[in-house]
Amino acid sequence: MAFPTIFANLSAGNQPASLLDTMFNIAGAAGAIPCTAAGTNAITLTPITNFYQPGAYANYQMVSFVAASNATGAVTIRLGALAFVKLFMPSGLQASSGDINSNSFYIAAFNAALDSGNGGFIVFNASTPSVIQPVRGTFKNLQIVNGGTPDTQVAVTADEVMLETAGGGAAKVSTVSVTISTGASGANGLDSGSIASNTFYSVWVIYNGTTTAGLLSLSATSPTLPSGYIYSARVGWVRTGAASTNLHRTKQLGRDVQYIVTPTSQTTALPVITASLGTFWTATTVVGATVPSTASIIKISSFCQLTINNTTAFAAVAPSNNYGTAPPTSPYPLIGLSMSSALNINLVIQNQVLEMMLESNSIYSGASGAVSAVLSCLGWKDNL
Repeated sequence: MAFPTIFANLSAGNQPASLLDTMFNIAGAAGAIPCTAAGTNAITLTPITNFYQPGAYANYQMVSFVAASNATGAVTIRLGALAFVKLFMPSGLQASSGDINSNSFYIAAFNAALDSGNGGFIVFNASTPSVIQPVRGTFKNLQIVNGGTPDTQVAVTADEVMLETAGGGAAKVSTVSVTISTGASGANGLDSGSIASNTFYSVWVIYNGTTTAGLLSLSATSPTLPSGYIYSARVGWVRTGAASTNLHRTKQLGRDVQYIVTPTSQTTALPVITASLGTFWTATTVVGATVPSTASIIKISSFCQLTINNTTAFAAVAPSNNYGTAPPTSPYPLIGLSMSSALNINLVIQNQVLEMMLESNSIYSGASGAVSAVLSCLGWKDNL
């Protein structure tokens, strides 16, 4: 778009001086307006003498200034006598204590869409490091356990969690401590519908710019966020009982999750993957059954009883059907129990715990000889 006036093209004779005013206003708004700053948390910017002072805020209008004080709380800012609006940092959060520092240089731009359409300035350059490249879902000291009412509550705590908007805007929330109820809807409840039995629910931390909350969703990627909550990150999973909507007892530290055996609960024993080993190799689906869709590693507890009676017996578990079978041959499976006919032993009982990366939605097992075995799921590692 061209300037509204090309002075060389004007007709001869007198022209209104307002043409000059219009052009000067356009030129004044074209760059960052250099200002002096006064105030601590309510900052007033005054354009330097002879620089442009707009009559109203306009989208993408920029200002530059050196802060007069260290911010000690939520920061608002105004240009001249215009109304105060919020000042946001590149993270998308309103500037607060520690964000604006005395004698530091800042450039900010006005965006009418900020603050739910009320408008605000966002800092995009500063003399101190202010722009980070966050990764959604990164955390420090994350823990997810059953809440005070363990059948229906999930308690999420963390020192820090990094959240994002759908457009990639980031926000770091600190001192996270939320309790999510399976009987509630919206923030600190289900994102939609009612709790169902035998179902995995993803656990989310969400944020609306002021309040941190939790959310349970069937979706691993796109929960339905409550009104006003634009920041989110998935941090884990919980699971309801096979015949009940009560929650299994689980404990998650970081990415590691373990079922917690608890009397009079949904988890009186570890969830059974299979109670009978078939022929080599029998596939058993675990994803969606005992571990969630984002599990990268499954933790398996095996209880095997081998009745030898002068025969050869063998039992094994593997992540695929590309392993050797009984008698054991290469490539050797990950869990193997073998007894030779040369040993006159009538009964052998052995327990093992195995962690292995999931190569598909299933694990593979098999047995030969007089073997009875139970494979149970101890837990999983989440590929957050």
